[in-house]
Amino acid sequence: VSTQSTGSKEELENFYFSEDVIENSPSKQEGVDSETEEKLRIFGCELIQEAGIMLRLPQVAMATGQVLFHRFYYLNSFKKYNVKDVAFASIFLGSKLEENQRKLREFLNVFNHMMQLRSGIKHKPLEIGSQKYWEMKDQLIKTERIMLKDMGFQVFVEHPYKYLVNYLAILKLDDSSVGQKAWNYLNDSYRTNICVRFKTPIIATSCIYMAARVLQIPLPEQPPWWELFGASKDKMDEIAWYITRLYSMSKAVYIPLDKDESKSSNEVSQLSGKQSPISPKSPSASLSEEIDQQQQQQQQQQQQLLNVNKRQASPPQSSSTSSNVSGNSSRRDNRKETSDRSRKSRRHRHVRRRSSRQDREKDRERRS
Repeated sequence: VSTQSTGSKEELENFYFSEDVIENSPSKQEGVDSETEEKLRIFGCELIQEAGIMLRLPQVAMATGQVLFHRFYYLNSFKKYNVKDVAFASIFLGSKLEENQRKLREFLNVFNHMMQLRSGIKHKPLEIGSQKYWEMKDQLIKTERIMLKDMGFQVFVEHPYKYLVNYLAILKLDDSSVGQKAWNYLNDSYRTNICVRFKTPIIATSCIYMAARVLQIPLPEQPPWWELFGASKDKMDEIAWYITRLYSMSKAVYIPLDKDESKSSNEVSQLSGKQSPISPKSPSASLSEEIDQQQQQQQQQQQQLLNVNKRQASPPQSSSTSSNVSGNSSRRDNRKETSDRSRKSRRHRHVRRRSSRQDREKDRERRS
C-alpha cells in the first residue's frame, strides 16, 4: 500500500503487482500452469460471491474479499494453502473491513452448506459444539491470521464503484441502462486479476466503455471522453478483453493440487454419483457400478430375512394385545362379582334388621 501526501493528510492507495510478479507468481514457480491458476482464482471468487449472497452481505464486502483473495495468492502458492479455506477467510475478513460482520456460526453454517452442495452430499445442519464445528472454526481463524500476517496487515481496498457513479453523472448516463450494464461488468471483473493490476479509475472507465459499445450508445470522441478520466484506449481494450474472456470460459470447478486430496475428491464424486471434473470416467466404471448394485441388493435381501426371523422369534403383537384385552375383561368381571356380593350382603342385613325389629315389637305386646 502506497501513501500519497496531500498537505497535512496522507491518503491510502491500493497496491498493485507488476507484470513480472504476475508472470512469475508463487504458484507458477511451484509448477502450477497458468490455466489452472486462472481457474482456481475464478473458482475462489465465485465461492466468495455465493457465500456473500447467502449471508446477505453488500456487494462492496464481497468485492473486498475478492481483492484480498487475489492479493494473497500473489504472495503465496495455491499448493501451499487450500483455495476453499482462503476464499472463506477472505469473505470473513472482508465483512469485517466493510463493517458488515455476521456471527461466526452463520459463516460456518453457510460454508458447510456450500461444501455439501458441491460435494453432492445430503444436506445436514452443522451442530454447534460438534467436532466438525470446532475444526471449521479453528481453520477459519487460523487462515485469517495467516492472510493478515503475509499481507502485513495492509488490507486497505479502494473500489471503482465511486468513480463509476461520478463518471456516469459527468457523462449524463446515470439514468440510462449504461449504468446498470457497467455496474454488472464491474462486479464480474473481480473474478479476474485486473483489480490488482490496474488502477480503479481506469477500471471504472473501461466498464463504461464496454457498456456503451454493447448498447450502441455514442459517446464523444473528439476529443476522446476517456482522456478526461485519465485512461488510455490500449488499457481499456486490455481490460475489456479480460472481462469478455470470462463469458467464453466454462464454469470454474475445484481442481485439487495434492495427490491425496485428488483421491478423496474422486471418491466423493463416485459416492455422489457424479463424474469428477478432473479425471474422466473409466470404461470399467459401469461394470463396477453393476457389481455395487448387486451387492446392495444382496445386503437388502439379507436384511429382510433377518427382520422376518426376528418377527417369528418374538411373540406377535396381536397376541399381546389380545391377552391385554382378556386380562382387562377378567378384571371387569371380578369387579362385577364383588359388587354383586356386596349388594346381596346389604340386602340380607336389611332383612335381618327388619325381622329383629318385628320380633321385638311382638315381645313387647306379649308382655303388655
